[in-house]
Amino acid sequence: MLKDFSLYYPILDLFLAIMCPYMICFASVLVVLDETDMKINRYITITPLGKKGYLISRLIIPVLFAAIVSFVLLSFCSVSDMSVWTTFIISILATILSVVAAMIILAYAGNKVEGMALAKVSALVMVGLIIPFVITDSTQYTSVS
Repeated sequence: MLKDFSLYYPILDLFLAIMCPYMICFASVLVVLDETDMKINRYITITPLGKKGYLISRLIIPVLFAAIVSFVLLSFCSVSDMSVWTTFIISILATILSVVAAMIILAYAGNKVEGMALAKVSALVMVGLIIPFVITDSTQYTSVS
């Protein structure tokens, strides 16, 4: 007896859209934390690259790459029928969510080990994607606070 999983295709697409930028931003955060642990980032800021160039090379470029990769991945590997506009919006929003998680990790992690632990905790935000698919009545809009 086969089950119809077509109701869960949007969940699969959302996780696909979020995992790619999340992993790219996580790798970028680990590079920054590693450079902080080894005290390399102090020396990079006095090079011609400067502090602004350092931030661009470590944060902005991976984020742009993550948005592009997420869009391409969703365009070719999506299991639900989404328009190009919807795919674009979802990939941008997934990238923004990944940037927020990366900034949380950078703000609170003192080293790579703490960064990896915070990355696991910040990935729990993705559990909220399931709520609209599991809870269908008005209780899905209630707040915990």
